[in-house]
Amino acid sequence: KFSRIGFDVDAWYGNLNLFGGAWFAINKGPFTLEEQIYPAEFKSNTFFVQADYVIYPWLIGSLRWEKFKANHLSVWRQQGFELAQGFGGDDITRFVPHISVLFRANVKLVLEAALFPNGEWKKNNRFGLTLAVSF
Repeated sequence: KFSRIGFDVDAWYGNLNLFGGAWFAINKGPFTLEEQIYPAEFKSNTFFVQADYVIYPWLIGSLRWEKFKANHLSVWRQQGFELAQGFGGDDITRFVPHISVLFRANVKLVLEAALFPNGEWKKNNRFGLTLAVSF
C-alpha cells in the first residue's frame, strides 16, 4: 500500500515563470533486507521551486532548487520484533542551473548542472551538454 498527495503552483510575471510543488508519500511494506521480505513503513517528502526566464525568444535560463527528505523508516521481522526504527534525516538538496539555446525550430543546445551542496552528496555533482535535433 502507498499514499501520495501533492500540489503545485505556477505564476508568470512578464518573461519570468515561477513555479514549484510538493509531494508527501507513505509506503507500507514490503521491504527487502538481506534477501528477506519484511513488512515496513516509509515516509518521505519532496519540494521544488523553479524560476525560468526568457532572456530572448531563443535563449532561456532556469534555476531549480529541490529537496528530498526521508522522515521515517520502520521495519519489523516476521516474528514481530523491531529490526529498525526511526531511520530518517536523509536530506538531499540539489540546485539545477540550466540554459537552453534554440538555434532553429528543431535544433536546441542545453547546458545543465546538478549541484549538491550537502557534504557526502557533492560527489554526485554532474554537468551536461545536450544537442537535440528533431525531425
